[in-house]
Amino acid sequence: MTGKIDAAQAAFDAALAAVPGYGPALIGLARIKAGNRDLPGALVLLGSALEKSPKLYDAWQLKGDILNAQGDPKGATEAYRKVLDVKPDHLPAHSALISHFLEAGNLDEAVKQLEAMKKIAPKHPQTSYLQAQLFYRQKNFKAAQEALQQYLKILPDGTLGLQLAGAIEYELKAYSMAETYLLKALPKTPELGLARRILIASYLRSNQPAKALATLQPVLDKIENNSNMLALAGEVFMQNGNAEKAGDYFA
Repeated sequence: MTGKIDAAQAAFDAALAAVPGYGPALIGLARIKAGNRDLPGALVLLGSALEKSPKLYDAWQLKGDILNAQGDPKGATEAYRKVLDVKPDHLPAHSALISHFLEAGNLDEAVKQLEAMKKIAPKHPQTSYLQAQLFYRQKNFKAAQEALQQYLKILPDGTLGLQLAGAIEYELKAYSMAETYLLKALPKTPELGLARRILIASYLRSNQPAKALATLQPVLDKIENNSNMLALAGEVFMQNGNAEKAGDYFA
């Protein structure tokens, strides 16, 4: 956890030498492989751990995370459900399942899973955040705003919370508040991520094209394969009175 990977590797290897097939050591080595982007190798180690100890819930959790990263949502869902079979109060598995259902647009399943999470951790900030996300997907923006305030009371600088807060305020047409939240989130989010897109759109909607252009400029040379950002760039240049350049980006 402190980044001393070689020392961790040596310690896990020593654990396996002392107790061959020791599950927690295999999980540790799998984390190292996953960190080095060797996801297939990590899955092999997790398979060995789970074959010997099928109730290692943290092995199922890591397997779910890796399968999710590999673009296998079905396999990831099955792994997260295995976690909850072994440890029903494991919040990361509840959270991962809810996030998966939200991304897939399966709001009914998200509601069911969130209700189960509320029974275990009703006041946990992650519960409030996921509730806000659900309301947002349901386009109940006022309820999303109220739910997210509970999260922000505990984690006022949480990047995902700030980004979601900005998105909610944008939908509520409170562009000044959206700007406040998104400017805080922007340095901690991907350059071409949601925070920048919503901030630019917010400036456009509130008739501040110069600010929109200033927010776009740092990434202008990186958007050639991003259709959302290209279209947004077209809008920015159109509002700034540069129709020719706007046409290039729309094209």
